[in-house]
Amino acid sequence: MTLRQTVVIVAVTIGFAGTGMAWAASSAEVGRRLAMDGCSTCHQVMLAQKRPQPVFDPDQAMTISAPTFAEIARKYRGRPDALRRFILDPKHPMPEQDWDAWDLRAIVTYIGGLPRGSISRGR
Repeated sequence: MTLRQTVVIVAVTIGFAGTGMAWAASSAEVGRRLAMDGCSTCHQVMLAQKRPQPVFDPDQAMTISAPTFAEIARKYRGRPDALRRFILDPKHPMPEQDWDAWDLRAIVTYIGGLPRGSISRGR
């Protein structure tokens, strides 16, 4: 392999890596917006959001607070497939979810990208 071929391969690889990072940032922003629209009634999605009121869980005969997205991020850190499975097959009192594959991926990307111990402040 010539030096020129090596340089081209390295440049293409760096280009793909940059595209992947840009996609992840864009996907996380889409996920944040989707989560605010679809999850914020029960979950605190962002720090700037007031934590929602607890909900009644008839199975436990008590009110419970849905976990914040920061708590979810800590629980599923490094396990996006487990988080995806939970969202698709949640435990009561969380209602069934009907996200398409792209939207679900964006939400999981957003949650997975939350800094340890905090929630995104958003815009």
